[in-house]
Amino acid sequence: MAEKNRHIDSLISFYIDDELTEEQRREVETHLKQCESCQELLKAQQQGDGLIKEYVSKQAEHLSTEELLAYQEKQKLSAWQRNVIESHLESCVDCQQLLQAVETLDEMEPEVAKQKKLEHTSFKEFLHQIKNLLFRKPVISSAVAVAVMALIIFLIVKPEPHRYGSLVQISPAPYAATELRGEQNRESFEKFQQGMKVYRNNNFTAAEQPLREAADSQTDNPQFQFYCGLTLLLNQKYEAGLDHLEQKVIRQSVYHAPSLWYISQAYLKLEEPETAITYLKELSETDSQYSVKATELLNKIDTIRSE
Repeated sequence: MAEKNRHIDSLISFYIDDELTEEQRREVETHLKQCESCQELLKAQQQGDGLIKEYVSKQAEHLSTEELLAYQEKQKLSAWQRNVIESHLESCVDCQQLLQAVETLDEMEPEVAKQKKLEHTSFKEFLHQIKNLLFRKPVISSAVAVAVMALIIFLIVKPEPHRYGSLVQISPAPYAATELRGEQNRESFEKFQQGMKVYRNNNFTAAEQPLREAADSQTDNPQFQFYCGLTLLLNQKYEAGLDHLEQKVIRQSVYHAPSLWYISQAYLKLEEPETAITYLKELSETDSQYSVKATELLNKIDTIRSE
């Protein structure tokens, strides 16, 4: 009988609200005919709506910290406790806004923890402290609660300054016009020339599309890949630019050393110093004009890392 009572207990509130299927309703009614404890439970819950309203009206102006946190964090509550809390929330704007503010914090938790490189558990403890502050009696008014939440969110998700990206300023590489060679596609070459014409006027936004088309149509041309990738970097599209600059075809050309320089700068802009260091070390060992620049930049990175 104890097993049956536990089963029916979960269905009684649905029975009262007429939310059961016909088959479930018949099962509940059959059970109720032979179970006095469930009959008493049914009677108590049927009287509950009126009792809850009466109870809520006698309570303090706002719910307690423990009640709100237990409800928000989905802790185990009795049906009576949950109904009391939900009845209060239906009419209390202050508690509604505070509850919504904390739910917003919970939604932010994974991304914020990732940004701040915090352990998940420690961040949960921090959030719990914030929730306790928000729910502490006397409850803050709605306007103040919103202001407090805005400040908390700003302090939590405020991005750290770009430490490594500030070390570099990507600038355009010089370009000397070339003639169409036999292995080049004329249409692709014309697109490339069109893009480089505005590139030389520092109009990198206008240069991007024709250079993309040239590079995509002739992927084995290192010159097309290099200037397309560089233009994307100049337009602050670092990941797209890296896709072109890291092409194998460039490593076997005169554009290898300059591509290493720009690739390392792009990774610093992306705040990925370890990857940038790999390319800078390779560049520092080359016999090129970029070798000294690479060594200088490596020293600047070491200075930041040692702070």
